[in-house]
Amino acid sequence: GVAPDVELIDIRIAGGPSSTMAEGIRHATDQGARLIHISQQNKGTVAQVVLDAVDYAYANGALVIWCAGNYGRETPTGPASSVYTGKALAVGNMNLSTGLPFSDSNKAGAYPTPFVFAPSGGYYPTYDNEYRFLGNGGTSFSSPYVTGIAALIIEQNPEITVDELITKITASSWIPTIGKDVSFNSSGNKLVSLNTLADSELNSNFI
Repeated sequence: GVAPDVELIDIRIAGGPSSTMAEGIRHATDQGARLIHISQQNKGTVAQVVLDAVDYAYANGALVIWCAGNYGRETPTGPASSVYTGKALAVGNMNLSTGLPFSDSNKAGAYPTPFVFAPSGGYYPTYDNEYRFLGNGGTSFSSPYVTGIAALIIEQNPEITVDELITKITASSWIPTIGKDVSFNSSGNKLVSLNTLADSELNSNFI
């Protein structure tokens, strides 16, 4: 895995009401979890009881990382919309072949939120102890990658706060179709110069 040395806590909340999800977040926090990954989605809004649980996790040094949802919406939906508090992180699903979001992935929206994209493709174990390749695993498979990266960051910086962790992840992410170290003006338009991209990047499939 991305972070093979982590200790996992298995808490099952699938299929339950919002109160069960909130209970799971609080229980994980009380068990000392620093990261709480939840791949559960719906098309609605986030319940107050879940918002309160996210706030509880944040106040106790735990970051909740959500899958953004697979409804092709322009914003996170369901519990992932708790990212609007700035106290959680949502992850969309990127097509690694094109460098663009999959059409069924929810997007970040126009309002700045802790939101990044990650690829979901790869080989995954099956119930019959085999492996199967998936090109599009959805946000439920992209968000664990970011959770693994967050775990590696915590391993290197055990005292890092949730705010610092969110900032490190979001600030270090970049858009493959644009390139690294790109500047934007006040209108959000990319400022391009001859030094913006390396020659090798100019010939990349991502450009």
